[in-house]
Amino acid sequence: MTFLGVKPFESENSNTHYQCHLSESDNFAATAHVESFRTVWTRNDDDENVDPPAPVWIVGASYKRWKVTLNNNRNNDAFGVFGCEAALDGRINTSISGIFMRSDADIVPSDELISVTVNAGDTGVSIGMKSTGSKNVADFRWLKDNVRNNAISGQDTWSISGQVEVDDAGVYECHIHNERSGAKQGLKLLIVRACPANRWGPDACDGICDNCYNGGICDENSGKCICAPGFKGTNCEEACDSGTYGASCLQTCHCQSGQCDRYTGVCTGSLPGCSSGWTGTNCQECLGPPFGESCADDCHCSESYCNKVTGSCSGGCNPEWVELFSPNLCQTGIIDAAYTRKNPGVTVPVTCTAANGPSSSDINQLEFVLSRHHENLDDNGISTVEITGDATTTTTAFMVDNVTDGQTLYCQLRKDGKNMHYIA
Repeated sequence: MTFLGVKPFESENSNTHYQCHLSESDNFAATAHVESFRTVWTRNDDDENVDPPAPVWIVGASYKRWKVTLNNNRNNDAFGVFGCEAALDGRINTSISGIFMRSDADIVPSDELISVTVNAGDTGVSIGMKSTGSKNVADFRWLKDNVRNNAISGQDTWSISGQVEVDDAGVYECHIHNERSGAKQGLKLLIVRACPANRWGPDACDGICDNCYNGGICDENSGKCICAPGFKGTNCEEACDSGTYGASCLQTCHCQSGQCDRYTGVCTGSLPGCSSGWTGTNCQECLGPPFGESCADDCHCSESYCNKVTGSCSGGCNPEWVELFSPNLCQTGIIDAAYTRKNPGVTVPVTCTAANGPSSSDINQLEFVLSRHHENLDDNGISTVEITGDATTTTTAFMVDNVTDGQTLYCQLRKDGKNMHYIA
């Protein structure tokens, strides 16, 4: 499984999320049982270490993956270490983690890398941190996996004596004295392969690894190469194709030039800037009202911020949309109403169409009715004839008796006896 963090050095950004890519075909990956988790506490209190939302299987994009959107909620909830655990029948359960830090962190890893992989038996391994400003090293305080190490307080390096063991793996944290809750500390993930260098095998480590180039690492269980961002292929010898970047070259550039840095996605080439509809440091954020994987979905927020990844609103919905489901996506509402004109007093056919919402089952939590009153339910002489639809919309056909000239009918979405939304 591959972990891909989006904006790992901008955890204060509301669009922070991560993706977990299983080394399986899409059909198998979609059936996996995948859970998200916070790997370890990185601040002091329970309400500062909230768990991430459940992963969502994303199918409406050029590649499929499990995705976890981190909700910042102005409380640095997206700061820390998060991961995925995947279970598939007949396969070894696997988990993976990644780090998210603030862009204005007081302390960062000395090599500015948020993870490092070593082999069991390696020597001379250390974790270094540095101040980004005026903070004094004398105030540095260290923890590993939320356990404090007072012996190296006031030092900028945690050195592991002797040979590295699997138990040395974990999250190394360095914060300023009495400032841990500010979420401006440095974090580093130390990954220790269970086998010595160039060996693999679940038990005896008796397999010999192929050469993994360009920063690729030999997987200790399969012997296959895990490629660093910017490269792909069996031995990680192939650079990302033009227009792609990142881990296993799975992300798409959105640049006017069609070219971007194969590691970061930052635009390169003769034409500067993002393609139409995109913005951000590496052109991965939607510009303007749209949101979603291809910026093809519309936000329906009422004077409130729209999350460009999920479409959720920080405030209420526009009047045409139902503020009902959590997260508040404002994506369920009536989008069309039609009728066939008849003479007064004759039964009239009416159809109402609604957008289902993020899940096709969302609208099933509501009553989809036709009423003679804009607020109350008055369905006297109104009968439901047929309900049809697909994954995105639902259409209900009604027959209405005794329609008078100039009368207005209202399609309504109701819940618990209350009109949530209507259209005339």
